[in-house]
Amino acid sequence: MGKPWREEYYGGIYHVIARGNNMAYIFKESFDKGYFIKLLKESMEGIRFRIYGYVLMYNHEDKVMFRMSCISTKEDTQNVPLFS
Repeated sequence: MGKPWREEYYGGIYHVIARGNNMAYIFKESFDKGYFIKLLKESMEGIRFRIYGYVLMYNHEDKVMFRMSCISTKEDTQNVPLFS
């Protein structure tokens, strides 16, 4: 079960994480990590966030994101792919 929808702020900086269930691998090969980065770049077009940094581990990924707009809608995040 996911966490409740959080309030977002213009200029807010957020730590975003996605993990595999039961510590399962989400990146089994280096190709998987490269493909994730490609999809992440494509999905960032047109949404109001900037990624300041990211880390890809075998069982999770972390991102530090900056909110660039004061408009907050769930549609902003619908283009971001889900990995687990």
